[in-house]
Amino acid sequence: MILKRKVKLVDQVHLALEEKVHAGDTVLDATVGNGKDTIKLADLVGDKGRVYGFDIQNLAIEQTRLILEKNNLLHRVKLFRSCHSIFDFHLSESIRGNLKAVVFNLGFLPGSDKDIITQKKSTLKALNLSYQWLMQCGVLSILCYRGHHGGNEETDAIREMIENEKWSSREFEGVKSKNSPLLFIVVKH
Repeated sequence: MILKRKVKLVDQVHLALEEKVHAGDTVLDATVGNGKDTIKLADLVGDKGRVYGFDIQNLAIEQTRLILEKNNLLHRVKLFRSCHSIFDFHLSESIRGNLKAVVFNLGFLPGSDKDIITQKKSTLKALNLSYQWLMQCGVLSILCYRGHHGGNEETDAIREMIENEKWSSREFEGVKSKNSPLLFIVVKH
């Protein structure tokens, strides 16, 4: 079911995270982008928790590092300049099945090269890995931006994957147009 909300989708993501993520949890930001989700996660996990953040763009990693330093939260986060589809290569096997949340904010980095975008193939691989690494009742947030080349195709493939895998999910749509962002909130059962 698609729910249309007046709440911004990014705020909806943060509300879902606030419900599930608590002090001491381990979480993953698969696409750190400009750092807004990373900082929210770092705030939620507290000093005893851990955030792992990934992005393929050095600019995203550096912007996120700066915002975390400014907010005195960098000590809670480990950043990796790497594709989200190989996060398992960088993380300890002991984390598998222990992630409380995984966040994806797909598309391109605002204010940067719009030709560098998330790709359907690597995103689907990363989503599959993420679900495997989630703990029971963990949350997977996937915010899809459809207004760029390949955005609708990536979103459709994600929806199909969620349906085929029979993942428990809610879908939220932006209110502007058929190309407005779409959010999937998946809870592992």
